[in-house]
Amino acid sequence: MIKKIKKYISEHPLAIIVCLAIIILIILSNILSNDMEEHIEKVSKECASQGYGIKATYTKEEDKFYVCDKDGDK
Repeated sequence: MIKKIKKYISEHPLAIIVCLAIIILIILSNILSNDMEEHIEKVSKECASQGYGIKATYTKEEDKFYVCDKDGDK
C-alpha cells in the first residue's frame, strides 16, 4: 500500500503540488472570510451602540471595509 502511494507521488508530482495549492487557497479563503465576518460584527456592535447602521466603503486599492453610516440613507 505504502509502495503504491510512494510510486504515485513520484510519478505525479505536479498533481500533488496542484492539490496542495488548492487546499492552501481554500484554507486562506476561509480565514479571510472569518476575519471579514468578525470585522462586520465588531463594526455592527459599535455602530448600533451609537444608534447608527453600517455601510461598505472602499479604499483606493479597492479593498472593502465597513464603517458607521452616520449620514443615514442620503
